Amino acid sequence: MSSENIKTILLVEDEAIIAIVVSRALQRFGYNVLNASSGERSVELTFSDEKIDLILMDINLGDGIDGTEAARRILAKKNIPIVFHTSHSEREMVEKVRNITRYGYVVKSSGDFVLQSSMEMAFDLFNSHEEARKESLRSHTILRTIPDMMFVVDGEGFFKDFSGNADSDTLAIPPEKIIGSNINVLFPPDEVQKLLGDVQSYIYTMDIVNEQHVYDLRIAKLDEEEVLAIVRDITDRKRAEVEIKNKTEELEAANEELNAAIEEMEASNEELIAVNEDLQAKDRALLSEKIFIEALLESIPGYLYVYDENGSLIRWNKKHEAMTGYSAEELSHMNMSDWFEGEDAVRVAAAVDEVFRTGYGEVEANLLIKGGGKLLIRSNGVKLTLDGKTYFTGVGIDISQQKKTESALREAEELYKKAQKMGHVGNWEYNLQTTNFWGSDEAKRIYGFDPEQTDFSTDEVEKCIPERERVHQALIDLIESDKEYNLEFEIHPKDGSSPRIIWSIAELQRDESGNPLMVTGVIHDITGRKQDEEKIKSLLREKEILLTETHHRVKNNMNTIYGLLVFNQMS
Repeated sequence: MSSENIKTILLVEDEAIIAIVVSRALQRFGYNVLNASSGERSVELTFSDEKIDLILMDINLGDGIDGTEAARRILAKKNIPIVFHTSHSEREMVEKVRNITRYGYVVKSSGDFVLQSSMEMAFDLFNSHEEARKESLRSHTILRTIPDMMFVVDGEGFFKDFSGNADSDTLAIPPEKIIGSNINVLFPPDEVQKLLGDVQSYIYTMDIVNEQHVYDLRIAKLDEEEVLAIVRDITDRKRAEVEIKNKTEELEAANEELNAAIEEMEASNEELIAVNEDLQAKDRALLSEKIFIEALLESIPGYLYVYDENGSLIRWNKKHEAMTGYSAEELSHMNMSDWFEGEDAVRVAAAVDEVFRTGYGEVEANLLIKGGGKLLIRSNGVKLTLDGKTYFTGVGIDISQQKKTESALREAEELYKKAQKMGHVGNWEYNLQTTNFWGSDEAKRIYGFDPEQTDFSTDEVEKCIPERERVHQALIDLIESDKEYNLEFEIHPKDGSSPRIIWSIAELQRDESGNPLMVTGVIHDITGRKQDEEKIKSLLREKEILLTETHHRVKNNMNTIYGLLVFNQMS
């Protein structure tokens, strides 16, 4: 395409980034692009530059007049196609611009294909309108040059319409009084019935201002109620009848061409309507997809952010506003460096570098919120590249409560471990699927197992139990018969330490269907208690022996005393 044939588009857009992106797209389509960032500037450029072929107009242009007012001012003085380019697709916005221009309405998120197609259709539609306007102008010019008078007459004989070059020297009444009058005022009474009948063409005469005029009358039925009467004063042009006839035929041919052009325009209009309906359907689909994506973004369990290469926040969700306390207007001016300080800022900067270097990163840091508070957050980020530009996007989650809960759990776990150690009590689990045992730290200490080992086989545990068969059978009875598991037995710890006596109780856990799932139990090292019991039993045995011996000796002494008393009495 030569430079002379390249069309020039005036892009009216107040957002610099959008203006750059759209300008590049239009240039890729093969257009020259001029830019205006305000409605006033677009009006000035349009009137000063005759090379502008089309205007791509944003609606919301910040301060000053908006796109619709700029379009009205331009169209009031210049015939030029204007296509509105906006983020709005609401019905009321479409209705707002419908009566301003009919050359299209493009949603900014529609994509390059829709934008290019809209430009091409707007140029095609404008060219069609220009051709139709020129054709209509030619027709009106032709009609003004025809020395005919045209009347539309209804079935009652009243004039409904009139067109033609006529004056009081040609007609019996002034032209401005014809519409609404009866045909009797212009046609001889004996010719009226002919006019209302089926006669198609005839010649008649009338006296006008004491001068007889000869008229050629042609009649055509418009419908069942109205007829068209074409009257020509041929008084001074009888000799030119043949020429007039030829001119009439020429006019009829022109009229047919005009009708053909109108039919083509109507066909083109139908195609445009179909294309517009298709575009509207696509717009609705895009709107639905946009609503779906927005819902997804708002359902994220944290605040969403998108930063550009300069660290400026350019996109966020509602949770970002709720969690930080900043309004949308305030967030639009925020930079990544505004959110962190001290060591947190250093860690976050390192994580951002990691994202741009590897594509992903995450960090935990204290986020500064409005009012001077802080939120402990865990944030992840990924690198995003669009249209040659690199962005940083991710999600931040408030983990303040989670950290408090984790700390409380650690403290509770430490207290639990201390309590088990102090009470020599451990808990254990037996997994019926893997047939492996798990034990708490105290349970592993009692059995002499490695504290770092996570689970133990059945054989590994039962090797420590001299009464292996009895203890194993108790476990089987619990699983198969739900028999109570409550027994004492001796173990020989795996690490070779002294034998221990333990007391173990357990319960069977079942799944939702009632099937056995696992066994959970508790063991208590009662070695010390058993040793104390044995000492007590030994002392009781010694006491019994001592009492028996004492009783025997007392009995012997009593017998001796009794014998002495008897002997003394006998003496």
